[in-house]
Amino acid sequence: MFAVPVCAPYITINNYKYKVKLVPGGMKKGKAVKTVMSLFLGNKEIPEAEKALLKSMSDAELVSAMIGNVKIGAAGFLSL
Repeated sequence: MFAVPVCAPYITINNYKYKVKLVPGGMKKGKAVKTVMSLFLGNKEIPEAEKALLKSMSDAELVSAMIGNVKIGAAGFLSL
């Protein structure tokens, strides 16, 4: 099994299990990556095997897949 970070239009990733909405904003890429990962890893309902897959992705890999300065939105997550 593996995990691949993807940055695509939200309608395209609608069926993905783990997703956040990124819109242009003031948060830097690195901070956004850390925020999103803490959001995913802090969820108690995620199985440990999936958490291990999320942790296996490097910050550099995640940052390279992300657009520039962003604002984050997710279901049940207050926009920053």
